[in-house]
Amino acid sequence: MPTSIDHRTNRFRCVLLIAALCSALALACECHQTTYARADHFEVLLEFTPGRGAWPVFELEVSSDGFLRYTGSQHVRRVGEVRREIDDQAAAAVSDALATIDWSAYSDMYSSMADGCQLYRNHQPSVVMYVERDGMARMITVYRGCIFTEEPTPSPARILEVADYISRLLIADVL
Repeated sequence: MPTSIDHRTNRFRCVLLIAALCSALALACECHQTTYARADHFEVLLEFTPGRGAWPVFELEVSSDGFLRYTGSQHVRRVGEVRREIDDQAAAAVSDALATIDWSAYSDMYSSMADGCQLYRNHQPSVVMYVERDGMARMITVYRGCIFTEEPTPSPARILEVADYISRLLIADVL
């Protein structure tokens, strides 16, 4: 018999699926996004941190040479480490997603009032994205509980959209 946690997890997965579809549509529509140069080489480390409730907790590392490492901790179908290769098409999709962001325009963190976060929803997870592309390295942390009364430019929501898109593109089978 399903428990309330099962229902919350299924509901959360439905929300993730809808968000992934919206992100895919946004990424596919070049009329809404400025595209920067595609990287010849990239490495991405994504960390989805815990929050209250059934938020998936995992790390994802991917590089342009086809290396993928996933480590699931909580609220995911696969707990533990998975290593696999990704094909050139998936690597190109990640590179294209990264190219929709002007990395130099973002702050390092969006989690406090000093970062523009005026209101909070407590106990929400954060997403940490570390990116190396063609010699540039950035780490950006976005707290999902931030509520901006005036959305900063550029929007930290874009970092979340790209992080969610990359994770769904590469590891949808284990989330």
